[in-house]
Formats: sequence, structure tokens, C-alpha cells
Amino acid sequence: TAILILSIVYAASLFLLGATWAQLVNPPRRRDIPALIRAYGVSSIAKYLPGNVFHLAGRQLIAGRLGISHGTLALATILEIALSIISALLVATSFLLAAGGSSIIPFAAWQIWIPALAAAAIIALAFGAGLGRLRQGDTRTGTASLPGARAILVGALLSAIFFFVSGLVAIACGY
Repeated sequence: TAILILSIVYAASLFLLGATWAQLVNPPRRRDIPALIRAYGVSSIAKYLPGNVFHLAGRQLIAGRLGISHGTLALATILEIALSIISALLVATSFLLAAGGSSIIPFAAWQIWIPALAAAAIIALAFGAGLGRLRQGDTRTGTASLPGARAILVGALLSAIFFFVSGLVAIACGY
């Protein structure tokens, strides 16, 4: 029963990853966000059949039908990958510190990773805020629309919550 419940919790948390990507796409019409989350979810099947690259291509094609430029979608995917790495490392660091991290990994390593992760997060936010939004994605010209700092921040938060929930599920399963 516990494994079934934890599986459902984990499956529900995958919505957070779709919402992260949708935030980073930052579509011109906010009503497109549910469609983007659906595109993310439907294309996720391709992670398992035939491989991980195909889910990226699948959501690119599905979301492209909404009239969002492929450049905007590609930029959102690149930012999503960066935020996933940052979020996963920050959550893992938090869990290790809570479990007595200094006995697991020497403290000097924490002194390097924590500032590096903070710097990476700041760079990601500065990227979004500094560059601002370029012209809104246009399928005719192929111009890309970069998300602003708010979209990056919300995406980072959603991603961190996903990894936190995933970590709790893994701990509850005994890993």
C-alpha cells in the first residue's frame, strides 16, 4: 500500500516538471500553459520508448503547434535542464546536511559546492532579468522569447519542489 501511495505521489509530482518547463516557455498567452504542460506529459512517454532525446523532440513538435517559436521552446528546455541540475544539487545538499553531511562528505567540499550553486542560480536569474524578454516568439520569423527573472524564479521553485518530493519518496522507500 505504501509503495502504491508513494508511486502516486511521485507521479503527481511530475506535474511540477511540466509546470517548470511551461513557466520557462513563458507563452504570450497564459491560457497556453495547460496545453504546454500536457505536451510535456504526453511527450514524456518517449523518455522510455525509444529514448530520452525523443521526449525533447516530441514536446518541441507538440508545443510548436501552439504558435510558439522553436527557438523559444529550445531556450526553455536549456533553462529547464540548467535549473534541474541546480535544484537537484541544492536539494541533495540539503538532505545530506540534514543527515549529517559533514560525516558523509568532507566539509571543504560543501564550502565549494554551496557558493558554486548559489552563483549558478544568480547567473540564471541575471540571464533572465538582464536580457529581459526579446521579441515575443514568432513562428514566421523564428525569433525567441526569453523568460524574465520571475519565470526563472518560479521555474526554479517548482523544480526544487519536485526534487524535494522525489527525495522524500526515495527516503520513504528506503533508498
